[in-house]
Amino acid sequence: MQMVQVAGVELAVTSNRSLNKQSQEKSDKDYPPLTDVKSPEFPCLYGTGHSKWPIRCFAALDFNVNAHQGGCASLLFISNSYGSHDNAGHTTSEILLVRSGFDCNHSALTSICKNHGGNFGCSNGSYVDEEGQLLGELMFGMNHLMLLSNDSKYGNLSNGVFVKGAVQDELCPLPIKVNDSSTTLILCSGQESGVGSAKPVSCIYMIRSGHSKDVFHSLHVKGDDLWKFSVEKGGILHVLGPSNSFYGLYHNRENLHGDFPDRAQTVQTQAFEGDKACKLLDNVAEIGVAVILCSNSNGTEDSTASSVYVAFLGDGQVKSFAHLQGSNGKSYKTNDLWKFEKQGNSLIVIGPPGPCRYALISNNKRTKQEQYFRSVAWQQGPNSQSEDQ
Repeated sequence: MQMVQVAGVELAVTSNRSLNKQSQEKSDKDYPPLTDVKSPEFPCLYGTGHSKWPIRCFAALDFNVNAHQGGCASLLFISNSYGSHDNAGHTTSEILLVRSGFDCNHSALTSICKNHGGNFGCSNGSYVDEEGQLLGELMFGMNHLMLLSNDSKYGNLSNGVFVKGAVQDELCPLPIKVNDSSTTLILCSGQESGVGSAKPVSCIYMIRSGHSKDVFHSLHVKGDDLWKFSVEKGGILHVLGPSNSFYGLYHNRENLHGDFPDRAQTVQTQAFEGDKACKLLDNVAEIGVAVILCSNSNGTEDSTASSVYVAFLGDGQVKSFAHLQGSNGKSYKTNDLWKFEKQGNSLIVIGPPGPCRYALISNNKRTKQEQYFRSVAWQQGPNSQSEDQ
């Protein structure tokens, strides 16, 4: 483990070289050479786009879809607002999976969850220019985008906020003013009272915010639907849930409200051989929920697969995991290719043969300012990650 400075904060970094020693020998023969990767000094990618009715617009993200070895899986958060102040709820929210191809500008966009108010539903697409740069192809109005990726070149995922809720039966304020036309993913965990002992419960919600008049909508995405959201004085979003609840928030705008210094635990790593066990977490939390981005490549051009999973943790075990969404090229029969389990105290992922990339975002609190990311990457050539170091 080594210490590095990221945005003025000292972080502990673990190298992925030690995670896959056996497969590293194979990589020397079959994969391009490794190059060191510095920790990125920004959390993720943001973008905006605006146009008047009825003209569609574009939004740049500085994201290249040619992922090469290991592929790439990313979450794209999009929020849109249109109409006058009186039409406060005329907004749309959507979270999509972006699958990057190996090369030749291949990519795919697949919706995970979406919600809208007013006359128009979500109408989001993408465009890839001749250099492989991804642009959002969006509806008229004002659009805000955020991209979280399992390729650490595009951010260290440090924008996730950890919030500790009330012990029981009290509203918990969240750092979101709902009158901002935003999209937020909220990971919730707590303890539901029962006979004998409390039961660990978790859920994931998407929040669509209006652009005035405290309008919002909460969408249940996956898990135990036990949390209720409301807006209190000043347009601040609040939540009421089971006892000892805590939360991880991932918000698509850089406008969080109030002082919430704690960050949620996140991980970025890779496996040279995906069918060998790869460690995602050193210690499985007693309770929590994690969203995991997985990708793999097995050839060139469109020969990649990407998937999004949710892992529910309880009593220090992986209680269950669910495949939320996936996408794959024609060289795959399926994109549901990864399994998760606990080995010792660690959370392990096992996937398909060949190189894989992973990212994990959670609602557990990051301790001791630890930030885990992969410290080596495959060198790809003229447009490789090594050029950015």
